[in-house]
Amino acid sequence: MSEDSPDVRLRQVEAEVSNLRQDIQAAIAAQEQLHAQLTAAIEKLSVLPAQRPATSDKNEAIQIGRLESRMRSVEQRVERVNGQVVGILESRIWRTLVKGASFFLRFVR
Repeated sequence: MSEDSPDVRLRQVEAEVSNLRQDIQAAIAAQEQLHAQLTAAIEKLSVLPAQRPATSDKNEAIQIGRLESRMRSVEQRVERVNGQVVGILESRIWRTLVKGASFFLRFVR
């Protein structure tokens, strides 16, 4: 069988589609994990001002500022991952691969 035969090309396309699906699933899982961590951190942060005594010192204010900065960073990372996942799912390459794979699967069956 030559390397350009339909069966070989089909297996290559199926392998590539499978790898892309795994990448997307990993990105979605990472996004969900970041979202869960972000939600837990926001809940913890929202409780802090109520627990803090009226006479808080400068160190606590600095620590809270650092936590807020970290939270902004995590939110930005979640948005980037979300954008990447959406970009992959809406990309012409992904849609072409999906359509090509479905064509090959119909052709083979």
